[in-house]
Amino acid sequence: MQKKQSGSNFTDFLRGSFIFLKFLFPIAIVIVLVSVFAGLFPYVIVIGTPITVAYILYRFLVFLGAKARHNTKIEKIK
Repeated sequence: MQKKQSGSNFTDFLRGSFIFLKFLFPIAIVIVLVSVFAGLFPYVIVIGTPITVAYILYRFLVFLGAKARHNTKIEKIK
């Protein structure tokens, strides 16, 4: 039963990431295409890469926090 619940935390993590990708990925593609034609693509890489890495780290830390919170609740019940 614990495995099922921890799995649901992971699916929540993935679901949040996919929602993020579903809405923002097309916007990111448009920004990249416009910047390529405008000659600003290097600036997009320099600005976009740290933002992307920071978001991925943020989602992962939120996932770990939810998992840790879930584990402490189970330990208290036992």
